[in-house]
Amino acid sequence: MSKLTCDIVHLQDRVYRCEDVEMVVVPGQLGETGIMENHVPLVSKLRSGAVRVHLNDGTVKTIATQGGYATCSGTRVYVLADRACLAEDIDENELREEEASLNQRIAAEEEGIKKKVLERKLRWVNIRRKVKEQAGNAAHI
Repeated sequence: MSKLTCDIVHLQDRVYRCEDVEMVVVPGQLGETGIMENHVPLVSKLRSGAVRVHLNDGTVKTIATQGGYATCSGTRVYVLADRACLAEDIDENELREEEASLNQRIAAEEEGIKKKVLERKLRWVNIRRKVKEQAGNAAHI
């Protein structure tokens, strides 16, 4: 059994923590990186997408992330994301409502920083939707 611990946090809260991890797969800038026990120390900038935590019992936890960094030190993996949430906590109805509201607000905004912030929030909606869909498809394989 692997002795790997994984912490996934964003600026406001810890999203996920597990001390019984076989492997963590992070969406690095150049592609996915799998991290197992005794991996060489690493710091990686992340692209938005899914972090997959493979537990020793064979289950996989999927976490949607937007931006951030991952680091590992042999027995610990830390993911510090700009935004993060468990795929199982994503509600499609809430995403649809949030998307409609954001699209309406974006259409009403002039070019500027506020519009860019709203567009980033809309990208977060799309990231969560994609991760939820991928996690659902993986569960049926």
